[in-house]
Amino acid sequence: MLSKNFGMICILCCCVTASVLVSPVYSGITDSQFGLFDGIAEPAPLSSGTLTMEKENWTPSAAGTWNVSSIWDETDAFHAQFDFDDDNPNGIDWRVKISKGGGLYSIDLPGLGEIMPPQHTFMSPWNDDTCLATLYSNNNSDPQMQGYGNGFVHQVGMYIKPWLDPLNNKPQFSPLLAEDFDAASGSYFVVNLGLCPSPSVNRADVLFYMKYRHLGSGVIEITFYFYNYGDFDHGYPAVPWTGVRESVYSTQIRGVAGGGFELFPYSADRRYNVRTSGGWIGHTADSSDNNSPAYSLVHGIDKHYGESGYEDKSGSITCFTLDATSGGRDFKVMATDIYSDIKCGEGLYFRTYMVMGTLDDVVATSEQLVDEVEYAWLEFNEMTSDFLPLYEITLDGQTTLSATKPDSNATPIAHSYANPVKNSVPLVLMRDVESGTYVLSTDPYAVCGKRAFENLYQPGHSKYATYQDRVIYQPYDGRTEWIGLLGFVIPESKSTDPQEYQYLWEVLGEDILFVPGEKFAADELLIWTGSPSNPGPNNPPAFANDKIVKTPTDNPADGYVVYSDTIFGSATDPDGDSLTYSKLIGPAWLNIATDGSIYGNPSIYNVGLNTWSVQVSDGNGRTDVATLNITVSTSYDDNNAIVQWGQRDGQGDIITAPMTGDASTFDNVYDPGVPASPSGPGYYPAPASDNRTPIFYAASQRNDWHIEIWQQVGGETSCDYIGAFSMVSPGTTFQGMVVWQSADFMPVDGPVAGFNAQLKNSKGGDRGDLYWLIEKGGSWYISEMVGEFNSHIFPSTISTANASVLTWYDFTPFGLDGNAAGVATIGSQAFITMYDITSVGYFYETENTSTSTTRSGSQLIYFSVTAYVDTGTHHWPFDTDASDMEGDFNGTFEGGAAITNVPGEYHFGTGAVTLDGIDDYVEITGYKGISGSNSRTCAAWIKTDQSDTSDIMTWGGLGSNGGSWMVQMEAGKLRISVWGSYKIGTTTINDGQWHHIAVVLPQGGSSDDIE
Repeated sequence: MLSKNFGMICILCCCVTASVLVSPVYSGITDSQFGLFDGIAEPAPLSSGTLTMEKENWTPSAAGTWNVSSIWDETDAFHAQFDFDDDNPNGIDWRVKISKGGGLYSIDLPGLGEIMPPQHTFMSPWNDDTCLATLYSNNNSDPQMQGYGNGFVHQVGMYIKPWLDPLNNKPQFSPLLAEDFDAASGSYFVVNLGLCPSPSVNRADVLFYMKYRHLGSGVIEITFYFYNYGDFDHGYPAVPWTGVRESVYSTQIRGVAGGGFELFPYSADRRYNVRTSGGWIGHTADSSDNNSPAYSLVHGIDKHYGESGYEDKSGSITCFTLDATSGGRDFKVMATDIYSDIKCGEGLYFRTYMVMGTLDDVVATSEQLVDEVEYAWLEFNEMTSDFLPLYEITLDGQTTLSATKPDSNATPIAHSYANPVKNSVPLVLMRDVESGTYVLSTDPYAVCGKRAFENLYQPGHSKYATYQDRVIYQPYDGRTEWIGLLGFVIPESKSTDPQEYQYLWEVLGEDILFVPGEKFAADELLIWTGSPSNPGPNNPPAFANDKIVKTPTDNPADGYVVYSDTIFGSATDPDGDSLTYSKLIGPAWLNIATDGSIYGNPSIYNVGLNTWSVQVSDGNGRTDVATLNITVSTSYDDNNAIVQWGQRDGQGDIITAPMTGDASTFDNVYDPGVPASPSGPGYYPAPASDNRTPIFYAASQRNDWHIEIWQQVGGETSCDYIGAFSMVSPGTTFQGMVVWQSADFMPVDGPVAGFNAQLKNSKGGDRGDLYWLIEKGGSWYISEMVGEFNSHIFPSTISTANASVLTWYDFTPFGLDGNAAGVATIGSQAFITMYDITSVGYFYETENTSTSTTRSGSQLIYFSVTAYVDTGTHHWPFDTDASDMEGDFNGTFEGGAAITNVPGEYHFGTGAVTLDGIDDYVEITGYKGISGSNSRTCAAWIKTDQSDTSDIMTWGGLGSNGGSWMVQMEAGKLRISVWGSYKIGTTTINDGQWHHIAVVLPQGGSSDDIE
């Protein structure tokens, strides 16, 4: 058996016939993670030009080119902009933009503007109606799956579906793991982790590689490569799902065999076999004018169909077309489905072309490129693949690995595979946002949360075993920062060339954290070092089970659980070594002592499945890791419910909650039937049933109107929704109101400062008028009409900045304050500020314009409340204690923090606080800091001689851009970090002398404005 030799010539092996041109030559060691594309022959550029990349000073899409009602901005999606300047005076310049998910979401052409829409709806911002690849496998839409059986895999990212999981409330793009830009060849490379597009029990264990190459003459070449590192085959690749704006190109055309094109009207039969076509589908503004603007997608004619080596194809390649312009959607869909299974441990590529220009040029160029469309399964061999050097680095005081050379003198400690060799798994560096811990894993889902899945299949059912003990994966929960791909390693059980390798644990030691997750442990994986493995005589400890399941022992009615247990005895050591236990990653509330004791105080925010990676060590360099699961439950008293609605986002807000129905049907809410205990004519409280607690009351005639607000309690997952809904009789207009009392549900520490919502009427032609409601000091107030909305989503926000712009009136709402007759009374004008609001809500009129059909009316789909932001001055002199001399936020000393009054040990006043740099700190309980872009100045006198990264003054949460404010010291310099951006000063402040430090953010400023 050959051993690795960097001097040998390496040849790529392909599992298809020799007639497929895949024959790269490798040099052995590379710093590129995109060498897999080197073996794919490609045509020469059609014209020369200059390609530039921009990530800072990019150009946003013009207003009106996306769904303006969305609360999301293009900055949420943008990753890179590319501008191509064609050297040919008759050529075409263009601008394209790539999203964080690696997808091409915008193409802008001179004179035409944006031909590819960057967004359809707020539920899929910039991850649909774009150019992306998808896969489809293991999909289960049975009602028993409650919406969690999605088996699609999207290259770009996820839809926003908070009714399936309140945490799935914002854009989540597929993590970008590596990228490269080669201006000389006009190429940009990216690799992303695939994701299921909605919360699911399925894992998307697929890497999506993309190569965008600008060929000039209006042509963009796109090569997709899928690598399946999972446990089941993936099928039905769509490469790509894409399209163009109907408002730019109104007429669909199709290439015909032998040359030329034909008009191709949309029909119910939306799919055709590409072998019967001319190899391309396109659109033009005017099919009778050769100079009319046109676009084509070149999908080829499936030239390998039926050839030896392509037996894994389940059918011929087809093209799917769809006129998707209804409901304001400006999109004509084109998708190429190649019907090729991607087996475990294998990869497949497909190359296609986009052509833009005049109709005459597009037809000619498309015909020229048809035979360049190519696809094949690529199999990289362990014995011949390039290697990627890995270096030991330090991040935030922690030791880990990097594929980037930290300095010119650094030498690699090991080499991973640069290419996804057969049966290898990706080695990914991640950061646990909550703890700041850096971990390596071959499971990209190792850090993210998991929700328990309630198996509704009964024992004995054919699908019961498949879905028992499954979880719903939460890559969108903000717990994981995916830092990068560090190449590939291979399980020992699947290696065909194990010489000169070492076990991964031998390279990592105890200092570099590795978490198996649901994949492989470090002692099951091989990595190349040039030396044979030599683990020594010491045997590792081992957990009896990879998963340790514990349950709470206390479940009081106040919503909190005092937890205490042990994992001692869950692991053994064959050498009899003494064992110690520790927590690697997981929710912060649980502590794990070295003797295995586990203890902590979860809150209502921890209700549900909690997971940790825990480690056992024998003290001699050998470890084992297991997953610890604890389900935190809460008892509720229906008469005095503790209700958590929405989730914190780290800034004191309550964010998305599902408002449009149950988990399986978008617009279907539970009909209460005969209402429970009506309190008056036409006034019906939503009934308490199935251990669910109503927190809203509705009024009017029951056959015309109902509205319900439910909160999941008691660990239920099958009824996980809060719903708001109305039914309106034909030709009638009714008033409705939704109110939330802050004392009932708002997990906001302090007064309310503002709130926002998104509403819609579900039927076109229906009309709704929106008014805001607030309660202050026991009185109700209603705003002037905020706006009129119909079938589209209507967003509206009230904040401290614009509340005074609205006119407010005294208001007595129906159904409250003893008025149960369904009549609202509006009184005199009133002046209102937004602070100290007791309750918030909205009032609206909804109209059914149909003369014969009862229709669903207004629906609330998003609601959030923003906490008051402190704008005062606070001063902690630390002369005698941690009192706030300018405000009411006194601190407490934690750890060994203490006041010193020794002369010479303080700079001003009569004292200073001393901290050991390990576990000493001062906590200001209840102080939330200053959030958003509000101005602030933070100043302090400090004296230190340590060099480690240290906190000076911090607040906020991690996981969202701008979600925290951390004044720190790094490498002896002042640092300010706002999560997503940071600045480091130039003055040394760790010289053991007193220094006055200050950080200033002006009102409305961004991280760039911090001084």
